[in-house]
Amino acid sequence: MDQTTTRALLEEGLRCRSAGDPKGAAGCFRAVLAADPHNGPALHGMGLLALDGGHPAVAEKFLERALAGSPDQVQLLHHLGVTLARSNKPAAALERLQQARALAPADPQIALSLAGSLSSAGRDEEAEALYRLLVEQHPQVTQAAYQLAMRREEQGRTAEALALYDQALAVQPAMAEARYNRGLLHLAAGRCGAGWQDLRACAAPDGPARPPEAGWWAGRTVLLDRWQGLGDQLFHLRFVSRLTALGARIWLRPAPKIAALLSRMAGVAGVLEPDRQPAVEAAIWSMGDLPWLTGMTRLEEAPPPLPLQPLPERLGAVRTLLHQAGPGPWLGVTWRAGLAPAAGDGLLQPLRKAVDPLELGRALAGWPGGVVILQRQPEPGEVTAFCQGLGREALDGSAFNEDLEWMLALLALLDDHVAVSNTNVHLRAGTGRATRVLVQHPPEWRWAGTGLESVWLPGCPVYRQTAAGDWRDALARLAAGLGRKI
Repeated sequence: MDQTTTRALLEEGLRCRSAGDPKGAAGCFRAVLAADPHNGPALHGMGLLALDGGHPAVAEKFLERALAGSPDQVQLLHHLGVTLARSNKPAAALERLQQARALAPADPQIALSLAGSLSSAGRDEEAEALYRLLVEQHPQVTQAAYQLAMRREEQGRTAEALALYDQALAVQPAMAEARYNRGLLHLAAGRCGAGWQDLRACAAPDGPARPPEAGWWAGRTVLLDRWQGLGDQLFHLRFVSRLTALGARIWLRPAPKIAALLSRMAGVAGVLEPDRQPAVEAAIWSMGDLPWLTGMTRLEEAPPPLPLQPLPERLGAVRTLLHQAGPGPWLGVTWRAGLAPAAGDGLLQPLRKAVDPLELGRALAGWPGGVVILQRQPEPGEVTAFCQGLGREALDGSAFNEDLEWMLALLALLDDHVAVSNTNVHLRAGTGRATRVLVQHPPEWRWAGTGLESVWLPGCPVYRQTAAGDWRDALARLAAGLGRKI
């Protein structure tokens, strides 16, 4: 194959990759390699295609072969470093990225990759220094501002974090992850109008910039779709009464697990299964849009939690169960909720909240009555550890999580409730009862601040983990307050 044909195939392969045609790109690169198995640009191209397709082990082989012929090729070193990082080979990744940066110290993308690799290796100070340098010298590299902003949030330096998100969004207004985190910062600080606007822009970047005027809702049929988790849906549905007051006819399409509970919700025309539509034409919004739609701008305007009514027959059955299990008062407990975030997903808000069950059990050992474990799907050893700390056996109520009609009745009858933030906190609030909430650091926006009580769930005391990850003071205060009416 002559050089002109080789060059044309390589250029066409790169064009196909840029156009989102990996099959066409692979065909071009393979044609070159059939004639010259050691062609560096073609091997490099195949490595990038494998990396694009989520196959870093395959990419690594192609890129290593390419690098053998061009050991000082900067972009090869860079891409190999990125590939090794995705293959969970941090030391090798760091070595290649440091080589690339030594050859091209002014390349901001190589510096960005190196900063990420340093962070993954636990070398946070070096990573932060590199992010700061990029923010100062290359403001167009928005990921550097974003990564540094997340670190500032974790350090409690929220004003700096906000300025960094602003900087990233000034360059890249469509950067959803920066807008989302900025919105949560606004909400945590009580700047509700700005916060809801940012979250709405993330959910519907091409949607209207402003909510409809008050008069628009009169006589309008509106379908509210499920949004995020069960607790999030219950939390946001507190705003529905404001739309019905404006004359809207509301239908709900929630997660099936809470559909029966919501079918008794006041002012709602009906509850639909996930694939069903109202019989008449409806304006469709997300439940997460409700605060924005209703124009909430200040925390003082927050409506109370959504009222929820347990079924009388379930209340009677649970009351009998507790009576048979032993004397009260009864305390419900949950020590873990949510999922661990996936690596690299860019989410700062904690999806997994957890306190050590042994230490929590010790803090609750002075409770004068029975204890019900409400932990959903306890992990091996957790119940044993909790009961060891408690100093006695506890009633296993974990199965109640599978049918929330039963859980709602149980939560309404418990004398006290201690939990990390989870769906059951919102269910209990709906019955007019409070929860003692264990708040992990950094806190979710609904539990932000330094106060000893929730703004969104009045009457719920909060017990905060320190920035260093220490629960001791929170658990000591929890133990001291047990038995006091909330």
